Amino acid sequence: MSGIGLSAYTPQSTFTLNVITDDLSGITYNPLTNTLFVVTNGGDPGSLYEAIYEVNLNGNIINTFNLIDMHESGNINNRFYDTEDIVHLYGRTFAVVEERKGKVAIIDLPTSSASIHYSDADIIQMPGSWDGTSNKGLEGVSYDPVANQLHIVKESFDKEYYIIDMPTVFPNNGSTTMEPYNLQSMAISEAAAVHYVGLTPGFGGTGVATNRLIVDEAGRKVVEVDANYLIIDELALPDFKYEGITMDNNGTIYMVQERNMIHVYTNSNPPGVIHSATVSGGSYVVPPNVLNESTEYCWRVKDNDGASAIYSFMTISGTVTICAGISDGGNDIEELHDGSMYMSSSDLELIYDSNAARLEQKIGLRYEDLGIPQGAIIESAYLQFTTDETSSGVVNLTIQGENSGDASPFTFANDNLSARSTTQAAVVWSPPNWSVIGERTSKQQTPDLKAILQEIVNRNDFDQNSAIAFVISGSGINKRVAKAYEGSPALAPELCITFTSEECEDHPIEMDISLWLQGPYDPANNNMEMSSNYHNVIPTEQPYNATPWNYIGTESVNMHTGNVVDWVLISFRKDVSLGSEVFKAAGLLYENGSIGFLEQYELPNDLIGESLYIVVDHRNHLVVMSHEPVPIQLIANTNGDEYGYINYDFRQQDSYHTSTTIGQKQLPNGSWSSLTGDMDGNYDINGADNSIRYSQSGIFAQYLEGDLNLNADVNGEDRGIWSSNSGFSSGVPK
Repeated sequence: MSGIGLSAYTPQSTFTLNVITDDLSGITYNPLTNTLFVVTNGGDPGSLYEAIYEVNLNGNIINTFNLIDMHESGNINNRFYDTEDIVHLYGRTFAVVEERKGKVAIIDLPTSSASIHYSDADIIQMPGSWDGTSNKGLEGVSYDPVANQLHIVKESFDKEYYIIDMPTVFPNNGSTTMEPYNLQSMAISEAAAVHYVGLTPGFGGTGVATNRLIVDEAGRKVVEVDANYLIIDELALPDFKYEGITMDNNGTIYMVQERNMIHVYTNSNPPGVIHSATVSGGSYVVPPNVLNESTEYCWRVKDNDGASAIYSFMTISGTVTICAGISDGGNDIEELHDGSMYMSSSDLELIYDSNAARLEQKIGLRYEDLGIPQGAIIESAYLQFTTDETSSGVVNLTIQGENSGDASPFTFANDNLSARSTTQAAVVWSPPNWSVIGERTSKQQTPDLKAILQEIVNRNDFDQNSAIAFVISGSGINKRVAKAYEGSPALAPELCITFTSEECEDHPIEMDISLWLQGPYDPANNNMEMSSNYHNVIPTEQPYNATPWNYIGTESVNMHTGNVVDWVLISFRKDVSLGSEVFKAAGLLYENGSIGFLEQYELPNDLIGESLYIVVDHRNHLVVMSHEPVPIQLIANTNGDEYGYINYDFRQQDSYHTSTTIGQKQLPNGSWSSLTGDMDGNYDINGADNSIRYSQSGIFAQYLEGDLNLNADVNGEDRGIWSSNSGFSSGVPK
């Protein structure tokens, strides 16, 4: 099990928010603003009841959001009550848990200080009995952005861990709640907060993304568990009353402690140092073969003033899927028939509005912070809408992208949408009838938009920070009506894209490998000699597609030349273990000891510059492996074309072996050859091999394992060769 190195975190600093006189109870990090948001569960000066404070990473309060309602009274159902934790969802949307009411309130926070009304919140009522008096209820909330699920912990007594799908209709009774997990089996005394590791951008998509950090307030510790609730690591806390936890982009942990403190924890010794370098100037290129694909790396930047915080990034291979929502109300807009811009509608008419000023209109959608690299290969893309009103009848829509490397924000200027250049790629969509309000299924999903996205990301001025915009037009008097950001941020149109980062081209590999086989070796001529009969029995297709090799290559020839000895099987390993094998190919061994290859093989670019072990298998000789890893060099020919080159001669030295095994046999002239006699390919020459030879004895002109000297005749000579090698085994791991 892998983790974030929790036990290596140490306290770095503490911020005291003196303006807060009642209890800080929860904290979250917003990567879009690079700020913290903390929530209190009681009134403070300037706050009628509970409040949320936006705080920068230096502990300074930026904005204050009072949690009030026009109906504030003793009736707790009409107001925010006992708010215990907060989590950032997307854009300016957050979720707050109310402990004693068993509720989750989904709220939007403006960009500056304001009062937040309970009547504007979308409410989720968790299952169970909640009388508003028990102080042992919901304590922590976090969010899984990939699965679109909330993670919620209950403090004492039951000590349960809930996972619920984000509802599409509000108010909601939590009917999509998964069976809660009982935390008592984990020796957690009091679950006070939770952080889903995948919510931290630096950990998204990594092997630890599904882990969770749970604060045990009474136990004075933070526990990291995996998706199966198995404990990975723990961090001891110095005191009680730690109530909330979150992480920023650098992996720094922030925890709140009653009454008004924020504690900052960092890991000064992240696991593993991959590469160190002295940097001059503004950038540094990491050398080849330092980083692995699909791996997260952490690094520090050092200068004369000391070390920076820890930063992280993820190297990507394969496909990645991201889904992005509308980040604010100005990013889903309507351009009316007369060209005027409607920027604050609670719904989106696709594409007809019966209002005389609107009629056939256009829809603009803009998405930010997608993180797609320039030139990425788009595998698929779609827009997901949610039904706001029921509708029927034929609707014909055309979807195009804005032909821009970075779509600018929409404005109130007339024809602001129509004036934008659009992509050549366009997708036609005729959505079926929308008959259920709040429905968010394939009926509300567009066809594949990958051609549009590919045209945009291929632009030279596009980068991972670029915004992407869509223009939706159409004709006719029918419509489909979708929810807009102002109607419900969580149900606003969502863009989902699956892409592959552009991969480096593989390099062709040239292999210069030689060895002797003991059986046919002729010391008088210093080569390998075969009878003409043997030459006639060598198969024209590689023979290693059977057990124990099970190689599936298709190498073949129409006919063999007179200098061919036999087929051999070559493989490369990153280390001595079989599990590190990265390449395999069949080749032809010639009488001079060289190995020829019938195809142009390629190696992944990340292997160029590495050193690999070379392994050669033969059907009745003992396997050999190079005595040390052999470097793969990058060489350019006279045309400037680059290729990988590897060179090793098994004849010049003994091959890999252990203290109790053999590598090769030294010949009288001082060179080395592989040992003959391993007829079953189990890396051991023993009686079982002789049984194979015995069963084939007397057979002539066939391609048989028992023919140890490769003369197409299994006879007493082969027994003599086997006998001289019986008892030897290879140390090559299998």
